[in-house]
Amino acid sequence: MRMVDQVLDTLTKGEHSRTVALIEERKKMEEEEDKLRRKQEAYEASIREEWKFVEGIGLPPSAPIQEETGRTEDGLIDFESLKTLGADLGIETKFIEELKPSCISR
Repeated sequence: MRMVDQVLDTLTKGEHSRTVALIEERKKMEEEEDKLRRKQEAYEASIREEWKFVEGIGLPPSAPIQEETGRTEDGLIDFESLKTLGADLGIETKFIEELKPSCISR
């Protein structure tokens, strides 16, 4: 095989080796893209599964909340609803008490 490559390189003034190198590089890139695509699909599937879990919990808001903003009908942040995340999901919520005064004074 090596001798054939050398003959082809001689006939094409080195173009054969450059073409072979390009083809190999493209194959490596395609393999890497496939690997990344599979990782991304697995990540998206895990996110979908986690989202199903979160949707299944069905956290009841303590006051009417606008879903897009997380605020009560009068436009204030619903801190009580945020505090429930600690009990329901195990999320650290101690910072809410510290944050509450600075948000209310605005």
